Amino acid sequence: MANYELQMFPTDIFDFATYQNDSNPAGLRGQAQRAFAELSVNKPELHEQFAFVNLGRFPANEVLLESNPFLPAINNVNKVDADDNQALKDAERRKQNFLKLHAAHFFGSPEDGAAAPWQTSFFGRYSYVDSLEEIETKFEDLTIVGGRDTEEFKNDTFGLKTLDERGGLFFHEVADVPHTCWITDWPLLDDPTKTCAFQDIFDKYILPALP
Repeated sequence: MANYELQMFPTDIFDFATYQNDSNPAGLRGQAQRAFAELSVNKPELHEQFAFVNLGRFPANEVLLESNPFLPAINNVNKVDADDNQALKDAERRKQNFLKLHAAHFFGSPEDGAAAPWQTSFFGRYSYVDSLEEIETKFEDLTIVGGRDTEEFKNDTFGLKTLDERGGLFFHEVADVPHTCWITDWPLLDDPTKTCAFQDIFDKYILPALP
């Protein structure tokens, strides 16, 4: 579990800190991830309140497809009946809208501290498990699936592969950039007396990518 998550979600709904203690080393290595996934399934109203819930891609994929109303639809991997013409049209519209991009630059850092795994910045994800329970019991066996190895990319569900083949897809891996520092100055987790400087990061990494 990434450290920023301890700060980014209301503790009265889910308190990540309860899973972070020396007597329970597995707390943030499977238990918290399973519990948060169960929360997002059992309380669907949270999807309308917190992007943190909507964008969370837990590795029990079949459960995710059934319970998350946002991410599978945006990625065009949601389950759609073959005779549901409107849903099929919507999927094609989303893909064509995405392909209006001339180029897309995605930035991520191994020191992100919020996105878990941090490769989600590049459409990556954990390998799949078969159930919510296995998020906990098989957490240490999970591997990282890179953005170009996902079914979304390989099957070009929303146009990512097409954009890449056109030479318009760019993944920028940058060291030592905490999650929020891509958009604002923010205290560093390991030393709150120090602050990362957004302007420096923008000037060095983002500005050169702009047309």
